[in-house]
Amino acid sequence: KDLPEFEVQILDLMLDLHKQKSDVDRAPTSVEEFIQKELNNVGRPPDVIGISLNFSNGHTSSLLFAKLCKERWPECIVVVGGMHATTFSEDIILDGNIDYLIRGPGDISFTKLIQAIEKNLDVAFVPGVVTGVENISNIGSVLDDLDSIPHYPYELLDMEYLVVHESTSPVQKKGTRTGMIFMSRGCPFPCTYCSAAKVHGRNVFIKSVTRIVDEIEHLINEFKVTQINIVDDLFGANKKHFYKLFEEIDRRNL
Repeated sequence: KDLPEFEVQILDLMLDLHKQKSDVDRAPTSVEEFIQKELNNVGRPPDVIGISLNFSNGHTSSLLFAKLCKERWPECIVVVGGMHATTFSEDIILDGNIDYLIRGPGDISFTKLIQAIEKNLDVAFVPGVVTGVENISNIGSVLDDLDSIPHYPYELLDMEYLVVHESTSPVQKKGTRTGMIFMSRGCPFPCTYCSAAKVHGRNVFIKSVTRIVDEIEHLINEFKVTQINIVDDLFGANKKHFYKLFEEIDRRNL
């Protein structure tokens, strides 16, 4: 909503990879061939490409994706962000195919980066935007008002495939239709194996009960989901809010 003049296209490589692996008649392909095929679906040469790099097992393939984007569209700006990108920012920003790295939450930083580029401003001063090792400690502001996040652009995704094939469903049962939501961000615990606090901080920020239940109701009404998968850093951290949530779900008879 802050950049209404921009045209947005989403390439969901995980979804398309799942489709390919599920096709028993598929021809063998390499990672590079798969990415090139995905890039063929881009409508027009992009000005900015954002890469979500949340998990460490996607490090190599994400950098390959950036390389192939730069080879195809040398003038495009490649931005990478996510939990893995935040944790290993010093290694990633040194890759010659990465122009900028978002360290920490990207909700505010990414928008301000695009606005700074449009106005020819020095992006190194945008909170959360890493341009090189010289400002590697730059980290984005935590978004404490989660209700301010626009509703998801489900129309840009293949939702029918997603609700039927959601692989993280806690119940794998034929006919189950799963929708995913997040209700909160942040976690107060310092677990060494988890990077949640590095990105969203130690405070827990929660969407309002109304916003959460509105999202659940939308998934049920529009996509006929029968199961909700909650992907919070710490589900149910605020017990009073938790009880109010289920009271509202019960009140709406969901």
